[in-house]
Amino acid sequence: MIMKPNPLSIYALLVGLALAANAQPITDFEANAPGDEVAFRNPSFSGSTAGNIEAGTSFARVTDAFPAGDGLGDQVYQISYNLTTPAGWVRLTTFNAANVPNPTVDLALGLSFDIYTDRQLYLTLGLRETGTTADIGANGGSTGGIEWVGGLANEALSPPLGQLVEAGAWTTLTYWFPDGPVKAFAGATADGDLTSATGKGVLEHLALIAPDIAGDELGVYNIYLDNLVVIPEPSSLVLAGLGLAALAALRLRRR
Repeated sequence: MIMKPNPLSIYALLVGLALAANAQPITDFEANAPGDEVAFRNPSFSGSTAGNIEAGTSFARVTDAFPAGDGLGDQVYQISYNLTTPAGWVRLTTFNAANVPNPTVDLALGLSFDIYTDRQLYLTLGLRETGTTADIGANGGSTGGIEWVGGLANEALSPPLGQLVEAGAWTTLTYWFPDGPVKAFAGATADGDLTSATGKGVLEHLALIAPDIAGDELGVYNIYLDNLVVIPEPSSLVLAGLGLAALAALRLRRR
């Protein structure tokens, strides 16, 4: 008996391929040497949160030694810090980094990346509304208001809690910027509305937020990142995917 492929499976495959084909990479850390600073500064760099971690013990660098996972290259980015403030957070900023500084993103699209952490944490994005015209991933500047995007709970908190990243396994996180929610962080133009004159801005920081678990969240965090890409929202490809799936189903029925 010859089994015919399920048209819905074909549709899912086509949409997945379309998403991959339309992805615009920021960095996968393969073009740099181990030890290089790429995109993200040392966790102690930002004065907003330097007081939450032990001075002189943190770092951020490309590494070729990391936990195994699917879809990773030969190198990833490692961030390490010792959290000393209960329920504290770390602003992992891209501000004028040595390599891939202030990476440009399209505020109408989204961001995807792979992450591994050895301790549970929440993650929210900080996007700066620079109004740049630079290409995706290029230096988009360092002026403009910063909005928090992707908070999923406790919006009264600053920063709001974002996606929960469980410890001990590689996870792919995806944030669709237009879906928000958005909360103002810093700058005169930060108003809880993600906009700019050109529709572009920069990925200003990752807000790494410790869970509030009665002090058990204190200590050293080791975090690894890979495959930062700007991607279109799936709904923008649905019509095309449905059309391709319908065509594939029709051809199957004719066999």
